[in-house]
Amino acid sequence: MKPKRGFDPAALSPEKRALIEKLLRKKGVAAGASTAIPRRPAGVDPPLAYLQEGLWFLDQLNPGLLTYNMWVSLHMIGPLDEDAIAAAIEEIVRRHDILRTRYPDSDGVPRQEVDPALRIPLELTLPPAGVEEGAWREEAHERMQVMLVEPYDLATGPLSRARLIRLARQEHVLLFLVHHIAFDGLSKGVFARELTQLYEAFARGDP
Repeated sequence: MKPKRGFDPAALSPEKRALIEKLLRKKGVAAGASTAIPRRPAGVDPPLAYLQEGLWFLDQLNPGLLTYNMWVSLHMIGPLDEDAIAAAIEEIVRRHDILRTRYPDSDGVPRQEVDPALRIPLELTLPPAGVEEGAWREEAHERMQVMLVEPYDLATGPLSRARLIRLARQEHVLLFLVHHIAFDGLSKGVFARELTQLYEAFARGDP
């Protein structure tokens, strides 16, 4: 059984193509019109999405609410290029406006303000001198729990943080912490995929 092939507009006869274009024109759709989402005009503060508005109002009722703190946790084994990790995170923040966005209000109405540039420093936590590995792992776990519940200020930002915890010489945990107003479950996969690709490129010295 042969697999079904996808629709190929180029395979249409001129008569069928003309008929489809006529039907599109009746619906007010120009033939060949782009379906891409247009880029936000420069200098325009976009409104909040419906769910973002809900999160913003909840935060106004209970500032620093911890319920919507999100994070990506990556356990890394082997030699680690800390500079490449920091550069990868910096590039992800540059690529995605939402990670550079703050949510101040004007007369009680929230708006999005996108900072043109924002550096999220990678904070490194090292084992204290003289502490046994087992004890340090327990302490590191407690420190990570504290990091997960650090509050955010939606008006001033930043709404993301990067923490690298060294458990042993070749074992680390990377925490990327972010508020849910800028991040969701699908975002975790995007972040992990881009971090992996960018880290490998920067570690090789590639652009």
